[in-house]
Amino acid sequence: ISDRSSYKSKYLTSKAISEFVEAAKQFNIPEDIQFTDGLLAMIDQLKLLRDAFLDYIDALLFSGQPFTHVVTDLLENLFNSFVNDRNRQGNQYYKGEAYDFFLWELFISITAFCIYHDKFSELREIISHTYFLLDSWGSNVVPHNFSRFLTYCETIEGKCKPLCHEPRLITLQGEMLILRERKPILTK
Repeated sequence: ISDRSSYKSKYLTSKAISEFVEAAKQFNIPEDIQFTDGLLAMIDQLKLLRDAFLDYIDALLFSGQPFTHVVTDLLENLFNSFVNDRNRQGNQYYKGEAYDFFLWELFISITAFCIYHDKFSELREIISHTYFLLDSWGSNVVPHNFSRFLTYCETIEGKCKPLCHEPRLITLQGEMLILRERKPILTK
């Protein structure tokens, strides 16, 4: 029974990661508005998915299941599936930046979650994990550390920031992360 439960647990965890990746790929930039507004709208929509994942890892953390394995597998799967999402035309060309922002926000949120719950050994595993990620062309798997999830989003910083409420911000990406903070994760 123990082996069967373990197998079922692994299967359900793998299925949850797969479903999460597929759900993320369903988001699109609206075609009927300016691409900069569409990019920000898609990022706003992805917040719902981020929150759903944080709820999932909250339950997972206290269930005794392999928390860090799930988190690292999810980050690898998301990154690799987004790199392979090459069918982008029109406003969908900018989808990559929404995904880049989403991955970094998810990583920051997971880090904050671990700190908030005093799960420092789990955080150390996530940070020191070697992620096997596809290169920009999606043809080769290359080992990376967590810093690969941080990407400078040229459209957000170069096109959206000058049009935002405070164009002199150092970084619009950083401002967006702060404004989208999921309470009480970063602040106790």
